[in-house]
Amino acid sequence: MVINLRPNQILEAHRIDQQLHAVFVHHGIVFVGDQIIEGWELERHFPEYQVINRGITGQWLAGFVLRLRPDVLRLRPRAAVIQFSSYNFRPHHSVEETKDYLANIAELCRYNKVEPILTTVIPVRENENVFRAEGFEPYFVADTLTRFNDWLIEYCRQNGFALIDFYGALVDGRGFLPKELSIDNTHLTGAGYRRLAAATSSALEKLSADGS
Repeated sequence: MVINLRPNQILEAHRIDQQLHAVFVHHGIVFVGDQIIEGWELERHFPEYQVINRGITGQWLAGFVLRLRPDVLRLRPRAAVIQFSSYNFRPHHSVEETKDYLANIAELCRYNKVEPILTTVIPVRENENVFRAEGFEPYFVADTLTRFNDWLIEYCRQNGFALIDFYGALVDGRGFLPKELSIDNTHLTGAGYRRLAAATSSALEKLSADGS
C-alpha cells in the first residue's frame, strides 16, 4: 500500500523547498519517515541544525522509494535520516523485499552525494506484538523486527552507513516498547521523542565533526 502526499502537504513541501533551498543545499538534514517523523517537533529538538520534516502518516517503506527524489534528492541536503515502522512486517510481505527497499534508498542517497543515516526499527508494545489475519498463522512482529535490526546493523557496518539505534533508545528489559514512552506502536509520547532526540544528536554531532 502506498499513500500519496495530500494536496496540503504538497503545497507546504514546495513552499518550504523554495524558501530554504539557497541555504539548505549541502548543509541541511532531511528526516524521512512515517508518523513517528511527522509527529516529531524537529526544530525544537535540533535548533542548531537546518532540518526539514518529510514524515507521512501511514506510509509503507515502498512509498519512500517513490518520493525519494522530490523529498530528498532534489533538495541536495547534507544527510537524510531514514525511519520506518513495524507495520511493514506482515506475513504477506517479504522481509527480503523490505531489505531491498531500504538498501535502494541508502544507496541512491549515497550515489547522489546525500549521506544516508539509517535507523533501527522501534520496538512494538507487548500487547500489539501478534498480528492476526485470515489465512495466516499468528505473526509475532517482534521476532521479525529483531532479526531485521540485526541485519541492518551488519548492513551498515559492511557499507559504512551511519546508524541511529532507535530500538535501543526505547526498548524495555523485556524487548518491548514501554507504555510511558508511547501511545501505541507508532506514536510516541514526549518522553519517547526525547529518547530519540538524544540518540539522534550523537549521530548529527559526528556528521558535523566529519564535515568541519
